[in-house]
Amino acid sequence: MAKELAFLGIQAAPPEAVLVSRNYLTAVEILADAGLKAERARPDALGWG
Repeated sequence: MAKELAFLGIQAAPPEAVLVSRNYLTAVEILADAGLKAERARPDALGWG
């Protein structure tokens, strides 16, 4: 059935999946990259414990 749906250009997702737009996902990736870059630039680690 997955092949038939793909042929029709339909994407199936499980009921528990959270679907977001491509623009939202790109924005989250940009923010994550900026946060990681800032953390690498810190002189000391955050010290999570």
